[in-house]
Amino acid sequence: TLYDEMATELIESRNWVKEYMMTAILFTPKSSEYTHKRKMKTSENISKKKISLYFKERFPKVYNWLNYKKTSYKNSNIKSKNYFNKGGSLLAYEIQKMEAELWIHQLLKEIPEEIIYITIHDSIMIFNPTNEQIDFVEKKVKEIGRKLYNIDVPISIEVSINKVIH
Repeated sequence: TLYDEMATELIESRNWVKEYMMTAILFTPKSSEYTHKRKMKTSENISKKKISLYFKERFPKVYNWLNYKKTSYKNSNIKSKNYFNKGGSLLAYEIQKMEAELWIHQLLKEIPEEIIYITIHDSIMIFNPTNEQIDFVEKKVKEIGRKLYNIDVPISIEVSINKVIH
């Protein structure tokens, strides 16, 4: 939802937003402020600055939290294999752990056995779902998000019917 909203506001593609959010905000060697100080005027640096400055202005609490977490991780005693970006690597790992906790460790325990599904990153694909199954999964995702993180997890439901032709 965040990437979609940002893409609309910046008049960019969702893929562009996601790529530059990762490189300019999460995976900078230091804090995101590092991106603002880059001197070279390459198109990549210009794009990184554009997304970083926009994100800082539009979502200041999240921006500041991400910078705080990266700095905390960078200065911590936690071991990281990424010498050049310890804070960003540990933050990415923490975010992935949060996704896994919601989608795999919590949600999948709640899904009835008769539902056939697979998970893909931060989503779930249910094969031949009934409306009741869709409603059940949507309700559980929201319930677990509130329980774990005290947030309403934005959820988008797309239904696709695939027909096999012989």
